[in-house]
Amino acid sequence: MRPLPRNGLTVDLEDWFSLVRRRLWGTSGPPTDRVVPATRRLLDLLDEAGTRATFFVLGEVAESFPDLVREVAKRGHELGSHGHGHWRVDAIGPERFREELRRSSAAIQDAAGVRPVGHRAPEFSITPASTWAFDVLGAEGFVYDSSVFPIRHPRYGMPGAPVEPYDAPSGIRELPLATLQLFRWRLPAAGGGYLRYLPYGVIEGAVGRANQRGAPAVLYVHPYEFDPEPLGFPDSPPTMNGRVFITMQNAFRRRSPERLARLLRTFQFGPLREIA
Repeated sequence: MRPLPRNGLTVDLEDWFSLVRRRLWGTSGPPTDRVVPATRRLLDLLDEAGTRATFFVLGEVAESFPDLVREVAKRGHELGSHGHGHWRVDAIGPERFREELRRSSAAIQDAAGVRPVGHRAPEFSITPASTWAFDVLGAEGFVYDSSVFPIRHPRYGMPGAPVEPYDAPSGIRELPLATLQLFRWRLPAAGGGYLRYLPYGVIEGAVGRANQRGAPAVLYVHPYEFDPEPLGFPDSPPTMNGRVFITMQNAFRRRSPERLARLLRTFQFGPLREIA
C-alpha cells in the first residue's frame, strides 16, 4: 500500500482588527499588535504537534511586525505572499496586483531574508473573472498559488475548477482549497470559519477522502481564530450588519485550537512547497 500523501496546512497571516475597520467603517490603518500574541499561540500549537505550515504573510504585517515574521521563519515555517494591503485581486486589476505582489515580497524579504514563491489571494479572489492573475504570478517568479476555492460562493469560488492540484496558466501550480463532495453538493471544508461552524466530521472527511484518492488536502486558518480574547471594538459597529459580522466572527472560536490539534494528530500536514 502506498503511503498517504502529506496534506498542506496554511495560515493567512493578517490582522483582523485592521481588516474589519476597513470593511465596517471604510477607514484604513496599520495592523494592530493583537496579531503578535495570536500568531505566537498558533505557532506554539504547531510546535507541540511537530507540524510545519505555510504562512501567507500580508505585506502590511511584515512591515509593521518584522520580528514576528522572522520568528515564523525561524520556527521552520514557509513564508508566502498574501498581497500587501488585502485587496481583492478581482477588484484591482493586473497592474495594481503586480504592485501588491512586489510590495509584499519586498516586505517579507526585508523582514526574514526570504523571497516567497507561493501566493494566496485575499478572500480567495482569483475567480473566473481574474484568471489573468496566473500570468502576473508567473511573470513575477512565483511557483505556485493556493487561491482557488472550487465551490460556488457569493464572494469567491471557481466551481468548475479541479479539486486536486493542477497546472494553471503560465506554469503556475495551483493547490486548491479542500472540499467535500456530498451527493451533488460540493461543500467547502478547508478550515477558517468552516472549521468552527461545520461538524468536525465534514472537515475530517474531506481530508480523508482526498488522501484515499492519493491527493493532498489544503487547509487554512487565521491567527485571530486562536486569540483567546473576544474580537471587537470599544464602540459598537454603526450598523446591524456590523454587529452580526462581529458576532459571527466570535462564534465557536474555542473550537479552532481543539479541532486543529485533532486534525494534526489524525493526518500528516506540511508546507505547501512540499506538495507543489
